[in-house]
Amino acid sequence: MNTHIFSMKNILTAIFGLMILTGNAYAQKSSLPKVKKCLYDFVVPDNGDFKAAITAANNRKDTAKRFRIFVRQGNYVIPASTTATITGMDNKEYPDPRTDLTASNVSVIGENMETTSVKNTCPEVTIDGKWGPACPIEGLRKAYTLHNCGTDNYFQDIKFINGMKDRTGRGEAYEESGDRTVCKNVGLWGYQDTYCSNRDSARYYFEGGVIRGRTDYVCGKGDILFNGVEFRQCEKGGYITAPSRSVKYGYLMYNCSVTGETPDIDGTYTLGRPWGKGTPINLWINTKFHVRPSAIGWAEMSGGWPARFAEYGSHDNQGATTDLSERKTIWKHKDGDAHDNNPRLSAEEVAAIKPETALLGKDNWRPMEIAADAPMANNVRIKKGWILWENNDNTLCWAVCKNGIVWRFTTTPKVKIDDDGSTYSVRAANERGGLGREVKALKQN
Repeated sequence: MNTHIFSMKNILTAIFGLMILTGNAYAQKSSLPKVKKCLYDFVVPDNGDFKAAITAANNRKDTAKRFRIFVRQGNYVIPASTTATITGMDNKEYPDPRTDLTASNVSVIGENMETTSVKNTCPEVTIDGKWGPACPIEGLRKAYTLHNCGTDNYFQDIKFINGMKDRTGRGEAYEESGDRTVCKNVGLWGYQDTYCSNRDSARYYFEGGVIRGRTDYVCGKGDILFNGVEFRQCEKGGYITAPSRSVKYGYLMYNCSVTGETPDIDGTYTLGRPWGKGTPINLWINTKFHVRPSAIGWAEMSGGWPARFAEYGSHDNQGATTDLSERKTIWKHKDGDAHDNNPRLSAEEVAAIKPETALLGKDNWRPMEIAADAPMANNVRIKKGWILWENNDNTLCWAVCKNGIVWRFTTTPKVKIDDDGSTYSVRAANERGGLGREVKALKQN
């Protein structure tokens, strides 16, 4: 996880720690809103597979009430549809590999991004495409793993993988058409168009996690804050972003990093290219480059030009400042018009961008607070065959882990355990259902 994430959880952890040191019970003194205790509505695979979980969320009667899905660790593959098909570029019908989350107020919580993944099933065959071998159903909105259409949906600690092979076309791991979506410690795996956002006026928030690809693997519309996200280049060349239209900030990368899967990536890729004429915005603030972009930094795309493509505080993994002197400053339209761009953000411009309020809007949306961890379980102990800890009114529920793996869920601060020499720990869930760090139980006589 990126250690430079600007997050409410760092502030909250300090507050809770001070309360404990001064003898105050934070469950009683906390100013956080009280959370009504409840368990997850659907656990994968206990209650069914991932597709069944999404179907249950979509079909529930009360969509105003949050529906929380927990996905236990494992690598889950969604079979392609046995009834629905999609027409390929060769005019043949192929089983539809797509899953749609149409409902709002849904949480999808994995156990751990590194050990919990969901992958769709795309055709194994390839056909002759414009750029070489291609998946017959490649293309935007034709082969996505998950498409979110709801408002106020929340994802944490899970990886979505597009099932298409690398270098066979466009295939989204995650397609976004919703609004006010939060993705915390989420992995998105693809090659081209890994993540695509589709609403000009929408707002989305990413905290931590990894987005992997090679070409335009973060593309589309809306205002998005990427806070401490790792962008992973899988191959030399290519472009990270292809922003289009937005309301205010476009794609705002804050304290992010860029890594590469192979050594030859260094110096070969660009940060982005404009998917539109005079509307694309992409700002990179305090970026750590483990692999450097090319000196020019930005690229052309279909005669478009940016409203602003710029950086501030870019540096390598040793802390050395990135040279921006050769960054691209002019985009030429095919009609001959030239469009200027200042690739450097000033200190004054950066000071005016507040990550905690960048997505505020008229509805006072504060995704950092939504993504904050619940208070960690306090005084976790094992005594006479029980694991016990202190109650907390700011916690949705707790996951009891056995040897590091989620074992049981509870809304009361105690669970009967087996005396089999296992190691036990407790993770607290925030209001959306996202789990915090483990607290190991200490044995008491």
